[in-house]
Amino acid sequence: MNRLSRRLAPFVWAGAVLGLALSLTPAPHNPAASRAPRALAPLSLQPGARYFTLEGRPIFLTGRTPIAQTFEKHLQQFDEAAVAGETVLRITLHHGIGQEILTKPAGAVDESWAALWDAVFSAAAERGLYVLPVLSGHALWKDQSAPGRFKVWEKNPFNAALGGPAASPADLFKDTPCQRLFLDWIGRTVWRFQHHPNILGWETFSEIDLPAKASGVADVDAVALAEKAAERVRRNDPRHRPVTVSLSGVHVWPTLWKSRAADIVQIHPYPGERGRFDLMATIARTMPDVAHHGKPVIIGEEGLSPWWEEDLNLHPRAAVAYRQAVWSSMMSGAALGGMFWFLSGYGDSSLDGKYPRLLASASAFAKRFDFSRLCPVKVSVSPLVEALALGGAGQAIGYVRDSACVFPDWPSRPVHGAAVTLPWKGEPPTEVLCCRPEDLSPIGQAAVEISPDRLTLMLPTFEEDLLFEIQ
Repeated sequence: MNRLSRRLAPFVWAGAVLGLALSLTPAPHNPAASRAPRALAPLSLQPGARYFTLEGRPIFLTGRTPIAQTFEKHLQQFDEAAVAGETVLRITLHHGIGQEILTKPAGAVDESWAALWDAVFSAAAERGLYVLPVLSGHALWKDQSAPGRFKVWEKNPFNAALGGPAASPADLFKDTPCQRLFLDWIGRTVWRFQHHPNILGWETFSEIDLPAKASGVADVDAVALAEKAAERVRRNDPRHRPVTVSLSGVHVWPTLWKSRAADIVQIHPYPGERGRFDLMATIARTMPDVAHHGKPVIIGEEGLSPWWEEDLNLHPRAAVAYRQAVWSSMMSGAALGGMFWFLSGYGDSSLDGKYPRLLASASAFAKRFDFSRLCPVKVSVSPLVEALALGGAGQAIGYVRDSACVFPDWPSRPVHGAAVTLPWKGEPPTEVLCCRPEDLSPIGQAAVEISPDRLTLMLPTFEEDLLFEIQ
């Protein structure tokens, strides 16, 4: 085997394995069918680390936000996630089959409701999947006077109109009977579920900024609520798993991220019309602003638009935009990506209904590297392309896209003569391998030009996007 063949072997092998996974489209789900449980790999987050450690190796994780109205639909998504090599499921306990909580008295941890989620968490564990339970969310705490969509305060049992303790959603953010009962519910819910070995961590509140702003609540009061909720979680989880809380969009809220409310920073990129539906650009612009707080950053939820833009998600080329988002998350230093909200369970545009195995290649590629040895590096590019890269200690990996491959059609064309320059120390590499992000099939080599502290890669001809690896 010559040198090039040896260097291409990892890509060929990964592409072959990925091709096998892509061919294994599950048959219609049969709940009565027997299945061998998949081992739950050890997963942890070490203090001060930027990445989770999976099977002893710091790694970029992929996952999804499954939304389902039935237990059966959850199982189908879990099977699809396992085949795609995903690791994390962000599950909202008040949405989908969890909406039963809305019919219960305020503060109640109904046993029938809890048993249903026990079954969901256990089914995920049997497939080797971890869960990030979301304990509450913005829609429950917004009334009809709040801007935007997704307002269900009239169904929230904490509402005084339904016999609850709160005259308005703003009561949640003050030292009131509503807040005290809510925090008590957080603690008892965590205690009820803490025995599940596949709980990755706890999200106390999804997009806490939305109800706070709608109610005119001061930032300090919203942060105080998040800190109190996090303290209840820590008090009631003997395993001391990490706590997170999320903001809508890509808002930067330093007082929240610096506080004890979050062990993990979480963002929800939705570029929308103002961002020209460019997830890659939104992620690349935001990550430096949220990554300097000394905590790992996860992309817990994302999409082309914050609203249900059916035409966008059903666009025949939208999968390209979502692929760009996955690789941009990895190459910008995020610890978790691919958590597409509207694609996970909403009809024909669901993740594996419309875009089968969207995360499979990123899941396979990430398993090959120790991400603790990599960090974002500043790159410069020719006008033909845009790029993000991680580097360190004589190695680098990067993602490059055709600069014209963007909304509204994400067009595909041959890109010739593109170049990427990045920092470099040590001996010049003899080979730089390139592959297709879609399936990890090899494209070829990049020519290398070396200067004292920089490396310029002359990329081979490609279409849409490209991965490069220097080891």
